[in-house]
Amino acid sequence: MKEILNEWKEFLNEQEEEVAVSDFDKRSQQIVKIHDGFVDFLEVEDIFPMGEIPKSVMDALMKAAMLAVDAMENDLDERCQKGYKTHPTRKTKKMYGKTYRNCVKAEE
Repeated sequence: MKEILNEWKEFLNEQEEEVAVSDFDKRSQQIVKIHDGFVDFLEVEDIFPMGEIPKSVMDALMKAAMLAVDAMENDLDERCQKGYKTHPTRKTKKMYGKTYRNCVKAEE
């Protein structure tokens, strides 16, 4: 059964490269991959028997996977444009529900 799932995942990964995927689909795929990694870890480490993980644990793993993806999306790797710098005390700001770096004009 696990071999079939692995083959299916490989097939989906190949298809993912060929087909343009929306941002929502990419996010849900990331969540599923992280969730599956958590489940595999619990089964490999013999914390739970194969296929017998309780629903409450599965729900908690899904929430953790969503939080992990949200954290990756909110990572502020973008730098300020040339001539601007990050505000010294208020480093980020929220606009339209999204967090951005708070850039101010650099003094010369």
